[in-house]
Amino acid sequence: MAVPEASHVPASDGPIASHIVRAHRNELPVGPNADVLGVLRHVVPRLNRYPDPAYQSLIHALVEELQVNPDQLAIGAGSSSVLQRLIRIRCRTDSEVVFTGPTNDMLDGFAAQVGARVVKVRTGHDGHVDLEALARAANRDGARVVVVANPHNPTGTLAHSLQLRSFIGRVPSRVLIVLDEAYRGFSDDPATPDGVELAKVYWASGHDNLVVTRSFSKAFGLAGARVGYAVAPPDIAAALVSGGLPVEVSAMSQALAVAALHQRRARQRDINDVIDERARVRKALRRSGLVIPRSQANFLWLPIGRESHELALWCGERGLQVQSFPLHGVRVTIGTKSDNDRLIRIVGSWFNRHVPA
Repeated sequence: MAVPEASHVPASDGPIASHIVRAHRNELPVGPNADVLGVLRHVVPRLNRYPDPAYQSLIHALVEELQVNPDQLAIGAGSSSVLQRLIRIRCRTDSEVVFTGPTNDMLDGFAAQVGARVVKVRTGHDGHVDLEALARAANRDGARVVVVANPHNPTGTLAHSLQLRSFIGRVPSRVLIVLDEAYRGFSDDPATPDGVELAKVYWASGHDNLVVTRSFSKAFGLAGARVGYAVAPPDIAAALVSGGLPVEVSAMSQALAVAALHQRRARQRDINDVIDERARVRKALRRSGLVIPRSQANFLWLPIGRESHELALWCGERGLQVQSFPLHGVRVTIGTKSDNDRLIRIVGSWFNRHVPA
């Protein structure tokens, strides 16, 4: 059922201090390795030159990685840039953008920029996306874009391939389906769908209303570089390219993204560390009696309802930044082992004094 939704409360970054644990932005806890950073020595001396506006090296690397055609790719400053353009291209003042709640209010802002209405579908009690309800909302007369984050943000839950295929088949062709796979790299579920492969099959059947967005910010550890992309039918990809800034992604960011794509083994080691810590933190926090969904992202969801803001304040006063979604819960990012130990202690101390609503 479509419901009104409280926006999440963004945690302030403030000055970055050594005693502050950043468990609110879903960042990878380690930076790029030396091999990735090494490419900058070739780029920095040429910073007097503009970056390649066609992103040729990055497009070529993604073509090899994804086995798609160059005209099916559009690059942006993070997947958020691509999502913004998709909504701007498809929506008008009488349009509706459909997605799940709670979620990051980024999509609310993008819809507001074009005067479109927002329709939010509440996630289930177990944190899973209600694809049946989402499909019904996507069939509303005004719906023009429906966004499915898989894994879902902020609950970390996953929709499997059969569920997604069934959902896609129930969305009318006039509605653009966006599969946001920003956190897919952290999933260790064997049934994790590959949205790009799913899209290829869907396009081959004659449909052209499915787009997949991905990011280098999360599993690649390049949040500060701001690189993302869409895999889309050529007409939509071309509209995305023409709708963006002429040179949106810097030369340094392009080079870092290409290098990171080639560092699969090192990247997987970092991801495996997150997955192991995710399981450890979830096990520890469940001792409080809280039912925590099994996450396939680099964060955990604490569904504590009305007390979410109180927990966020408790954590903030003790040097732990977390993300509060008022009336719903708190999202905590998996960090280093020492950061996670501190997270467990601080959140655990709150549960020792309070009973969740």
